[in-house]
Amino acid sequence: MKPEPALPGPPRPSDPSEQEPMLYCPSCNARLAELKCKLICQRCGYYMSCADYY
Repeated sequence: MKPEPALPGPPRPSDPSEQEPMLYCPSCNARLAELKCKLICQRCGYYMSCADYY
């Protein structure tokens, strides 16, 4: 009797935006720059403060 093959684990996202979606701009998909308690998009000007996380 042959042993059953091991099942693969859950797929890992290859796109970094799928790993940390909050680090990407919801308007233009550029990576947000961290500045103290804010995440700022240098491409379109969108920003999110630490109070917006909750």
